[in-house]
Amino acid sequence: MFPNEDWSEINDVQYYNSNTKGWSGKSWMQIDPNQDYIKFNQKSLELINEYLAPVFKTGWSSIDLYIFNKHYKSIVYKEQNFIGKPFKYTNANYGCISIILFPLFILLEALIKKGIIGKIERLNLKPILDRNKKG
Repeated sequence: MFPNEDWSEINDVQYYNSNTKGWSGKSWMQIDPNQDYIKFNQKSLELINEYLAPVFKTGWSSIDLYIFNKHYKSIVYKEQNFIGKPFKYTNANYGCISIILFPLFILLEALIKKGIIGKIERLNLKPILDRNKKG
């Protein structure tokens, strides 16, 4: 969570798990791409609870793509078993050159998904509340 100095506004809420390179992306970009901050109030708390439900209640999933044993891209789903519309995260190590190499990236992703190059790791991540249950 990224609040401003006095916690009256929140810039972003994200989730990730150290078992994957994937992460949820910027929460407000998925809720309202025109806002940089939202007011910290009851409505925003409800949005945050809804946004974080995969982490605590339902679980989520991530597909990590690798080229030459280096992370290339992750595709994250807010449900387990890769269901629903994914968030996408592309490794930022390419910088501005990624604009020039965009057609190559499309080809690389297709080759990885077909199993011709690179590797794919698929992970279902259990909700935190399930992981903490005894028995």
